[in-house]
Amino acid sequence: MSSQLALFNKLRKYMLDGTIDFDTDTIKCALVTNTYTFDATDEKWGDISANEVVAVASPSNGYTTGGATVSGVAITEVASPLSAILDCNDVDWYSLTATFKYAVFYASVTRNGIVNPLIGCVLLDYEGGGSIVVNGVDYKLQISASGLLSLA
Repeated sequence: MSSQLALFNKLRKYMLDGTIDFDTDTIKCALVTNTYTFDATDEKWGDISANEVVAVASPSNGYTTGGATVSGVAITEVASPLSAILDCNDVDWYSLTATFKYAVFYASVTRNGIVNPLIGCVLLDYEGGGSIVVNGVDYKLQISASGLLSLA
């Protein structure tokens, strides 16, 4: 299965006006159910959060409200072809019990009047087969070896 990050329309603006700063902001990845339909015009996590996988505390279902914090966020400049790559570590959930269809990346920050601006969304349904259903397993969202996002 190959999934790509679909960018939200406002990301370019957010990057240029400083609403998102990949060098300093906490980046989150949340799992979203099939009640959501990707809409590139969504701007902030609040536009989507009602469709998030529900976190259960006891016994834990392995999910935390707001999603997982993305680690290893780094920006690399590439000389040929001239580009910049945003990369991060794979995102892991342990002992996850959930049904979901999307992974949504957003910055956990309030800046320029925007609370938790959106970055991008990955459709995770396996070959068009609908939602992913896991029951008490470790689930890894593998980030491409080419990085999460490339700007040429």
